[in-house]
Amino acid sequence: MVRVFLKGKLFILNLRCLTTISRVILLILSCFTHKRNGRTKRSGAVQFSSDPMNLANINSYKFSGTAPRAVGIEQGEDSKGHSAVILKLRSTKKANKPSKSIGKSVMKKNIRAVGNSVNAQVTDAYYRPDLKDAALKRVTNVHRAVRIRNKVIKPMPTKQGRGSLKK
Repeated sequence: MVRVFLKGKLFILNLRCLTTISRVILLILSCFTHKRNGRTKRSGAVQFSSDPMNLANINSYKFSGTAPRAVGIEQGEDSKGHSAVILKLRSTKKANKPSKSIGKSVMKKNIRAVGNSVNAQVTDAYYRPDLKDAALKRVTNVHRAVRIRNKVIKPMPTKQGRGSLKK
């Protein structure tokens, strides 16, 4: 049993491995962690993460960017300055050089081609097949945002409350 005193609270952890202890401490003290709700037992506590390599924005080790094989999908720019989808993969061979450990792929094609290429990079290469669904969801949302930014499609109109229902 390990007793850890963090943020004014005492955590008693039944762990034996040092790497597991460091992961638990990292999940508690991460600067990317945002805790929501949790004021009552019924609502439950939800922990989100704003880590750029986190596909689902959930504070768990499976989706975290600190995992040895992490996947990140975000909106960026290509060499000509146009908005594009960027796929980031963490290389396990360059773990001691953090700035060089992330490989980037810029994708500018249609959604089907981008989805197939993400599927090939994440699943077919045995990189992280468990993240296939989260990666495809993230690619869909980011690709839509890229198309809106490039003014290919219009953004979806937002409802303004009860006033929008009147004619």
